[in-house]
Amino acid sequence: MKRHPFQPIFLFLAAFAIVACQTLFGVSPQPQTPPLQFAYNLWPGYFPIEIADEKGFFAEQGVNVDLIFSESYSTILSNIGTGNYQGFTTTLGGIISLVGYHDDLKIVMASDLSAGADALLVNSKINKITDLKGKRVGVLLGDFGELFVIELLEKYGLSSDDVIFVNADGEEINNYIKNGRIDAGVTWQPYISEGLKLGHQVLLSTKEMPELLPGIIAFRDSVIRDRPQDIQAFVRAWFQAQNYWQEHPEECREIIARRLGLSLEEISTEGIELANLQANQKLLTLSSSDSSLYSILQVYIDFSIRKGIIGRVPNVENLIEPQFVQN
Repeated sequence: MKRHPFQPIFLFLAAFAIVACQTLFGVSPQPQTPPLQFAYNLWPGYFPIEIADEKGFFAEQGVNVDLIFSESYSTILSNIGTGNYQGFTTTLGGIISLVGYHDDLKIVMASDLSAGADALLVNSKINKITDLKGKRVGVLLGDFGELFVIELLEKYGLSSDDVIFVNADGEEINNYIKNGRIDAGVTWQPYISEGLKLGHQVLLSTKEMPELLPGIIAFRDSVIRDRPQDIQAFVRAWFQAQNYWQEHPEECREIIARRLGLSLEEISTEGIELANLQANQKLLTLSSSDSSLYSILQVYIDFSIRKGIIGRVPNVENLIEPQFVQN
């Protein structure tokens, strides 16, 4: 198109007139809604967030999201505790450890159920669970890893007194086993695959108890109250990304690998069950069923009370906001 030599002057005068009218009649431009600050860590159940951002699903659904990635699960928990982020991915153990000090957090949906993607890795000298007696086991103390090991020990006739717990993040387990600092530890994919290459072994995994370790998405109360439409849009985009992943698996593997700096072999949903909308509606329905998120959360609350992690018993119903998957 041919550009008129006086076009810039016309544009300037038009803009000036608009501003003058706004000032004269008391009309101010509407402030832009700031993006949702959302933090997440490395876990296969959270991969839909990469797809949603790459394919523009957040924008399509009407929400601006500022994504903050950290490979460290505990770093995200620490930053949430200091007031950072409006939404985040975590575990039930993580949310309970936070509500002991912050009562402004609510679970809005589940991302997945772990059915083998979390595991107890061991060194080459351990071949059965009774070999763990007297051994050092790395877990994030007070969180899902410790509860997972305790449940496994009890299932096979042992107790937490039979092992020595060492505080360790999932991403540290392989180095700790390699250096002899621990004999076993709880970690997840892709660190399980890395450990197998180092000669470590999977002793037991969440195949034993898949309901115990759901991945969850939580937001602050103030965001739920003031920006429910943005959270609803976020949830819609998440499920849109899940569906797109199922329909275009190879394209999505490449997207996730490129964005997270992983190899294609590390991108897999093996060992997890992605929680789609229907699964979420079932999980977030108030029920005494063992598969209800309310019942699973109560297991974590009881564990945290016994361990002295929290001093008061929170109301389970106050920790879950189901409206975004039920509507």
